[in-house]
Amino acid sequence: MEIYETDVESSYIVCFDLEHPGSETWPRRMSLCMQHSMTADRMDFEVHLKECTDAKSFPEKIVAEAAFQELKLAHPLLVSSLVKIPTHFGHRLSAGGVIGCVRGLRGASHLNDTIGLFISKDPNNPKRSAVELADGQVRSVSDTNFDLLRIGTGRVDLHGLTGAAHLNGKRGTLLRVKPGSLERVVIRMDVSGEEMAVKFANFKRCVEDAQT
Repeated sequence: MEIYETDVESSYIVCFDLEHPGSETWPRRMSLCMQHSMTADRMDFEVHLKECTDAKSFPEKIVAEAAFQELKLAHPLLVSSLVKIPTHFGHRLSAGGVIGCVRGLRGASHLNDTIGLFISKDPNNPKRSAVELADGQVRSVSDTNFDLLRIGTGRVDLHGLTGAAHLNGKRGTLLRVKPGSLERVVIRMDVSGEEMAVKFANFKRCVEDAQT
């Protein structure tokens, strides 16, 4: 099949000419046409979503989900248009994200301040969610104990820092999960603009941000 250069921002039709042995009731030759009408940005969404779906290990899932969230932030107008039409990932576009932090558990306190992935709402309790943890377990966690991370937009306050105690009480924006880590996030400080990696135990969502 010859390959021609195409403009990925335009719509085009791809035609395949298929040959097979055939029979009396099935023609020996037929043509198949597929119409493509995606922009390059829309294709990026499809590719990133497939990476989220295909990811196997927990770290791979975190990386893929974080990249999908950052892509959403980079294309707000496209997200707005896709949310309005039925798509196979419409819910993923409208949701604030699936990466979160487990907090405030009493019966399993060792899980506090660890990263998790939202899987679905608990079918037996609408106020709880099924959450996948780094050790591979899937647990039902109260929504009040699973703090979804608003990557790129979440406003947070720092606390409990020892090496940089002067930043305790300061505010910043949660940018991303630190690459290669399941224990830290990168935060841009409001005052200095400095980006720093902090553990989950050293930040909490701003009160104003939690109410939106």
